[in-house]
Amino acid sequence: QTIDDNTLNRIKAIDKPVKLKICISLSCKFCPDVVAACQRIAILNPHVEASMIDIALFPQLKKEFNIMSVPAVIKNDNTLLFGSKTMDEILDFIEA
Repeated sequence: QTIDDNTLNRIKAIDKPVKLKICISLSCKFCPDVVAACQRIAILNPHVEASMIDIALFPQLKKEFNIMSVPAVIKNDNTLLFGSKTMDEILDFIEA
């Protein structure tokens, strides 16, 4: 994924710890792009941590967050973002 200067500046401006859990299904065609975007953000900013989780292996997490569809991104164990998202949409979620 190419990153324009504006998006790169937004990534570098994240100055608080952010832990992202990207809940996926191995059969989901949208999940790889969301995982790649979150991990790319984490690579470019040391304040961001991104972990991919196969939701089929963690039913307690699915139940705790009431996850009915994937991809689902959990931010700091309290906020959810569902569906296929662009990097800028993920940054909006992180910044909110």
